[in-house]
This record gives sequence, C-alpha cells and structure tokens, in this order.
Amino acid sequence: MALRPGDIAPDFSLPSIDGSTVTLSQLRGRPVWLGFYRYAACPLCNLRIHELVKRYGHLPGDALAVLGVFQSPVGKMHDYLDKHAAPFPLLSDPQERVYELYGLTTSALGFVKPSVLPKLATAAAQGYASLYLDPDGSMARLPGDYLIGRDGRVVDVFMASDISEHIPFERVDAFLRRAG
Repeated sequence: MALRPGDIAPDFSLPSIDGSTVTLSQLRGRPVWLGFYRYAACPLCNLRIHELVKRYGHLPGDALAVLGVFQSPVGKMHDYLDKHAAPFPLLSDPQERVYELYGLTTSALGFVKPSVLPKLATAAAQGYASLYLDPDGSMARLPGDYLIGRDGRVVDVFMASDISEHIPFERVDAFLRRAG
C-alpha cells in the first residue's frame, strides 16, 4: 500500500552510484524529493534523469535533497547513468525492498498504454531507445515520487499509471515554495 500525505516516510539506507550510502533519516531538516524509477537501461527513466539534471541547476542552493532510486545494481547503473553526471544521489535497490516499503507497484497495462508512445518517441529522439533491451527487475514497474517535508512526513505522493509518468515539475516547485 502506498504511503499517504501525513505518513512518516520510512527510513532506509541504500548504496549510491558514487560509492556512498544514503540514509533518508540523515536528510531530516531538508525537504526531500524521493523518485522511484524502473531500471538503469530504461529509456524513459534516462530521459527523466536528463530532464531533472537540467532542471536541478535552477533550484536555489541546497533547498531540496533529490534522491533517485533504481531497481538495478550499482554496476549496471554506471553503464547507463554515469553519462548524466547527476548532481544528486542515484540509489540502487535491486532487491526492491524500498520499492515495497513505499508501495510501488507493477502493471502490465501501464507498460502497454498508448500514452507511453509519445514519451518513448522523445526518448528515442534523444538517443535512449536502444536501452530498452537490458532490463533489471520488472519492465512493468510503475514509477512513483514522494515529496517529504523537513519533519520526515510525506507531503505529496505521485503514483504513475503508466511507465512514462513522473510527478510534474510544477508540483515539485509548489512543494518547494511551501517548504520555504
């Protein structure tokens, strides 16, 4: 079951692509954007990370801790995600324990929905389409995003209905304005 606004965000520790370990509770006092992606070779996830890296530079200073969780092992993450040079931690959860803790799901329908095609075309145009053939974990994994307040409570939840969806950037901007 997905968490709801007002719930305490469950603590976890995961290895990061940079070799460190990130523990959620160590970020208390800062607003957190916790994004769950599919696997490191997912073209849609690579497109989103690319968009997020571009947008990250416009965030004010240290205003928001951004974490991206993938169902791939760290080694596979290096193969596909190093090129983005993400200035925020990309975390590995190949056993999908944190996915389960946060209520992320899979959906065969969400994998084949026609609404995926435009985003897939955009990913292909940016050179990510060939990545599709190297999955780790379920290809039907649905992304999800949690915005967590300074007190460790969930403020906003976005659960995708198809594999191409992520929280709109405008919702993150609104969260950040409210978080001060």
